[in-house]
Amino acid sequence: MQLHLSNKTVENDEYLLVLKPSEEDPLFEIKKIELYFGGVDTNSSGVLYNPRIELEALHSILSLIDKTLSSGNHALTSILQDLRDVCIDMIKELGGKIRLETRIVTDFSCDNERCLLQWGESSGVQRKLEVAYVEGAGRGAIATEDLKVGDIALEIPVSVIISEELVHESDMGTIEWSIYH
Repeated sequence: MQLHLSNKTVENDEYLLVLKPSEEDPLFEIKKIELYFGGVDTNSSGVLYNPRIELEALHSILSLIDKTLSSGNHALTSILQDLRDVCIDMIKELGGKIRLETRIVTDFSCDNERCLLQWGESSGVQRKLEVAYVEGAGRGAIATEDLKVGDIALEIPVSVIISEELVHESDMGTIEWSIYH
């Protein structure tokens, strides 16, 4: 995805900033563009609404704005900063909405995943996440504390980045086998 400044070459071009997804962008599909904001649930009006996609889109835009701002050579720094603030507000609003709608299934067993987390922690992984099963979404992770935009949720030391060799040499091999079999 790229952020472009409009050159105002077209008379009806009223936008100063243009966000243009490339065909290689994971949020862009040739047949269907899923990068959107503020949709409504399919139950009420038939329009597809996926909060995960919306959150990914907002995060992509926020990352792009931060990258552009860090270059330091923009004449529109104040506009980009305002756009950044709006993105953060939209992420917070979406997070609040998702939090109210999300139902954690408490009787679902995530023992294998918890075992993997314990192994990671004993190897130096620091986390602010917990394994959970979310109704309608499946197995995933939820925050154990209130995280702000830019907070680190999972920190993995280089020494424990999992490779096939490390898995076979450690006690994690039996854990991996029990998860996938």
